[in-house]
Amino acid sequence: KRSEKVLFKVFKSPSWTTYLDYSYLPQNPKHREEEIADISFRIAHLILGKASGNMVIPGGSGTGKTMSFLIAKRVVEKYLKEKGIEDYRIVYVAATGRWSALLNSVCKHLGLTLPERGISLSEYFEKIKEIAKNTYIHLCIDDFDKLFELEPKVRSKAQTEDMLYILTRTANISFTLITNKVDLTKVIDDSRVLSSLDTLNTIYFKPYTFEQCRDILLDRLQLVFNEGVFDDKALDVLASHIAKEGGDIRRGLDLLRFCGEYLVKNGLTHIDSELMKRLIYIYDVMSDGQKLIETLTVSDKLVLIAIYHLLSELKTNVLYTGDIFAKQDYYRRVMGMPSIGRKTFSVYLTKLSTLGIIDI
Repeated sequence: KRSEKVLFKVFKSPSWTTYLDYSYLPQNPKHREEEIADISFRIAHLILGKASGNMVIPGGSGTGKTMSFLIAKRVVEKYLKEKGIEDYRIVYVAATGRWSALLNSVCKHLGLTLPERGISLSEYFEKIKEIAKNTYIHLCIDDFDKLFELEPKVRSKAQTEDMLYILTRTANISFTLITNKVDLTKVIDDSRVLSSLDTLNTIYFKPYTFEQCRDILLDRLQLVFNEGVFDDKALDVLASHIAKEGGDIRRGLDLLRFCGEYLVKNGLTHIDSELMKRLIYIYDVMSDGQKLIETLTVSDKLVLIAIYHLLSELKTNVLYTGDIFAKQDYYRRVMGMPSIGRKTFSVYLTKLSTLGIIDI
């Protein structure tokens, strides 16, 4: 009953999380009007001219790249419908797996059902080219840079570059690449791709400033929370934190969701600046802890436990690797795990250092 009362006092709607989801497209997006208009114009220009070409949208995480493209897609589709143009498709896909999974998703959007395995790159494009003979296709690949990071990296990179090359050489198809890498061309080695990719046709998304973060977060706050739940200073603290962390609005939305959950869980109905600072700290600690849980193996964790034990025991910030090696070996034996050699141990130390947990 207490939770129900808090929900009623805190939120404007039972489906409040909808407005804090990454997939929510605001009706009046703030501070990306120029970029949306630019993307809309370029896509419409390509479709009307049935031209081959590409556009690159680089920028940091949470800077509105995906939102802007999807709103531009909606704008273009409405505009072309009013002009009576229907022989085109704008296909948006995110690179969540290998190129084969991506192209399979593209085919599904185009109405093709193909096996998820056993289809070569050329076979996928033969199917896509058949549709492109009668229907112009503009393809958007979000998180494009992830295709270069898959294992084995050398093979994934070569396959991704082959896919790009075919895209630049296929009639009646244009494409947009959304990427977190500002210098995308530096990771492409294939000269055929570099000579065909229109890197000048780029719309760069700068990080949101403090004022922009505040405006965007205020807009979502007004959709989600009742008046008086957040005071102005609490919003300033949150916006300042997001701006300093690179202007990642997605992080801001996550924090707003966390704030809402915290209020319900603790029976509270108001957040001031001090509570906001505390919630940011708690959220950051939880996020970092979750990353460690997901990233570290049991052996990594045993090394970390050994370090923590020795730091606490010796009251020092500096440890010798020999002592850490002996302590983690003790924990391995306690858990019934086989011992490891010095070289393997050094790999675990290097990994912890690379993750920024320790300094070697």
